[in-house]
Amino acid sequence: MSERGQDITANLAAPSDIHTQIKHAEAHLDVRRLRQMQHLRCVVLNTMSHESEIAAELALRYDVDLVCFFNVGQPPCSSVKCSLFSSGDIPANVVASVYGGGGSADAAAFEVPNLNHFQQLWIAERNDR
Repeated sequence: MSERGQDITANLAAPSDIHTQIKHAEAHLDVRRLRQMQHLRCVVLNTMSHESEIAAELALRYDVDLVCFFNVGQPPCSSVKCSLFSSGDIPANVVASVYGGGGSADAAAFEVPNLNHFQQLWIAERNDR
């Protein structure tokens, strides 16, 4: 198959892959509030592909301010990288800057030293979908 044919085939397969990932995300997400900005509602999920597309869909479905994808690093350092996506009203870079990160209004990132620090970002409330 030519490169052009492979590109077309890949593009045709992408939507179902995204729909599958959205279903998986919905089965495993938490809606949480940031400890330092308790007025913000945030979907929290483990990292996956197509994050920006999935974040946009979840923000609409769950009426949240942000979507946060996190990735726990490998031991011994085990830092946690967080990618934030804004639903539109709250700039992601403003929130990320509170935690030493940066980016754009639509998407930003920050990192915390370990899983314990990541857990401390959120207030106790969980699963308030």
